[in-house]
Amino acid sequence: MFTYKSETPKYDFAYPLSSDSIREMEKHTKYDAGQEQAHFSTISANYDDIMKTVGYPDPEHIAKFAQKIAAEKMIARSEAEIADFGCGTGLVGEALA
Repeated sequence: MFTYKSETPKYDFAYPLSSDSIREMEKHTKYDAGQEQAHFSTISANYDDIMKTVGYPDPEHIAKFAQKIAAEKMIARSEAEIADFGCGTGLVGEALA
């Protein structure tokens, strides 16, 4: 999994959410087009925790879809080749593994 050293402190996203955690979550929805790399650099320290807090089913859905395709094509798990060209922290790759 990709790990980026962020300037942003790690926050706790357990309920009840602190005001710092809420402000950090709000950062995830606001950025300027063309500034994606800088935006992710500022939110990466808390990205996985926020995705788990707000609900992010995509990694599991992708893994189930890949499993379905493999079953339909009769591809053994040990023979399946999957390229994860995501732009996140590796949550999809973990689900695929």
